Amino acid sequence: MVIMEQIKLPSGQNQLIIEPNLEGRDFVVGDIHGCFDQLMAGLDYIGFNDKDRLFSVGDLIDRGPKSLEVLKLFLNTPNFFFVEGNHEDMMKCSHADRSTPDAGGTFTMWFQNGGVWAL
Repeated sequence: MVIMEQIKLPSGQNQLIIEPNLEGRDFVVGDIHGCFDQLMAGLDYIGFNDKDRLFSVGDLIDRGPKSLEVLKLFLNTPNFFFVEGNHEDMMKCSHADRSTPDAGGTFTMWFQNGGVWAL
């Protein structure tokens, strides 16, 4: 899937070095699972602003109703960072597998774990 390919590190690089945030705050969140509205409400509650940074430790997608919106938010917001979780990995592997939900394989596993939003 092309959308996930956009976040690969440069060839040979296995880590991303993030400079200290001297002007804002850093927040860490995990398992958003497509719950865009809840994420935005939480950010509003803490007064999140453009000097703050948000780091997700995985599972941006699946299970919640707005996986695509969460994925786009993290890919298009310069102060949002994420590490791929098993749900993002299932999405990437199912694309490579190219099976259908009724054919078994990786796509079926992803579909059963919340990937239905991508159909």
